Amino acid sequence: MRRLLLFSSFLVMLLHTSVSLNVHGATEEEHVKAVFLYNLIHFVSWPQETMNNRNTFTIGVLGDVYFSEIVEEAVKGEKKGGLPIQMVYFEDVESALRMQPHLLFISENYVLQWFTSNPGVNSLPILTVGDSKQFCQQGGMVNLLNIHNRIQIEINPDAVEPAGISISSKLLSLAKLVK
Repeated sequence: MRRLLLFSSFLVMLLHTSVSLNVHGATEEEHVKAVFLYNLIHFVSWPQETMNNRNTFTIGVLGDVYFSEIVEEAVKGEKKGGLPIQMVYFEDVESALRMQPHLLFISENYVLQWFTSNPGVNSLPILTVGDSKQFCQQGGMVNLLNIHNRIQIEINPDAVEPAGISISSKLLSLAKLVK
C-alpha cells in the first residue's frame, strides 16, 4: 500500500510538471523519459562540493542529439538547488568525462564505451542514466525501461555509492533494485 502511495505521488509530480514538450516528431516515450530525468534530480543528492563549485546544474546526453533536444525543452527555465539547469549534448565519452555533468543520460550505443573508457568512472559524482537492457548490470546507476508501455525504474545501489550520490528512500522504494 505504501509503495502504491509513493508511486502515485511520483506520478502526480511527473504529470504536474510544467513542461511543454513540442519537439517535432518525438514519441510519447521520449517525452516521458525527458520529464523523468527532470523529476529524477529532485530525488537525488550530489556531494556538496559538486553543487558549490558550479554556476549551473548540468544534465548531459551522450550520443543522442535528438533526445538531447527533447531534454533541453523539458528543463528550459528550471532550477535544481537554486542553480539554473543547463542541458549539454556530448558527441563522445571524452567530452563528457572532461565536463562531468551532474546527470548523464547515456544512449545505448555508448554504454560499453562509457564503462570501459575509464576504470574509475563510477567514483565520479555523475548520476548515470540509461534506457537499455542490462544498463545497471553493466555499471549504470539508473535505468528507465519501457515494460508493457510503462516506464520502470531500475537502480543499482552498488554503482551509486562510490560516486557519493544519495538517492532518496522514496525513489528507492519505487524502483527495482539490481546489481
